[in-house]
Amino acid sequence: MVTHGGIGSMMECIRYEVPMVIVPGARDQPGNRARAVYHGIAVGAEMATLTGEILAKKVSEAMGDAGLRERLARMRERVERENGLDEAVRLIERVSGRCG
Repeated sequence: MVTHGGIGSMMECIRYEVPMVIVPGARDQPGNRARAVYHGIAVGAEMATLTGEILAKKVSEAMGDAGLRERLARMRERVERENGLDEAVRLIERVSGRCG
């Protein structure tokens, strides 16, 4: 997937183990790209210098990297183990007084 690096898009790619090329725009996107590249689950590119040729090379790099796919699988497993949604619901209910 070629993405701007929004957290929702990135989490969906992690969930389905889809290799990413992240071309950030603004706000949190450059940092999201930096973290994804650091963890080896994405390839990064710069919007200001992006050409069709560069993009094609980046997509090929992401799609052909078996290690990237393995790291995506491990990241997906880690995210699933966190069970973050259930924890967030419990916290909200506890803070709002709706649950013990």
